[in-house]
Amino acid sequence: MAKTSKAERKAQSAIEDATAAAKQAKRAAKELPPKSARRVRELAADTRDAADVSAKAIRRNPQKITRRVERAAARLVAATRA
Repeated sequence: MAKTSKAERKAQSAIEDATAAAKQAKRAAKELPPKSARRVRELAADTRDAADVSAKAIRRNPQKITRRVERAAARLVAATRA
């Protein structure tokens, strides 16, 4: 098995961070008003979906995965702070 590249490790790290952010946002949504909570839950689901990638996809294009996951996590963080 080949050693993971720096880009692949960065992608894995971004995936872990996004998954943790989605889990935390889902918990925080319980404290929000219904309309805001719905939006946060939807964004948490989108973030979880963006972070759900195969190892093959990470090997093929780790920068693309990293960008996609980081953008989804940033949208989620912005929604929870607003």
